[in-house]
Amino acid sequence: MPATEKMICITCPMGCNLTVTKEGSTLLSVDGNTCKRGLKFAEGELTDPRRMVATTVRVRGGIHPLVPVYT
Repeated sequence: MPATEKMICITCPMGCNLTVTKEGSTLLSVDGNTCKRGLKFAEGELTDPRRMVATTVRVRGGIHPLVPVYT
């Protein structure tokens, strides 16, 4: 049964809202992209996500009050 996933393309300043339809690991369709980069972005995110998420966490008793964390 096909599943739908929503994501925002980050390859250009447009920030297109993509609607991706997939069945298992097979990409069926991508809607909402205004350029070819959106299609490539969606394919990459589904098969091999490489986007890093960064945040900061508070540290008690450390030299710095906040430290960066990347996942």
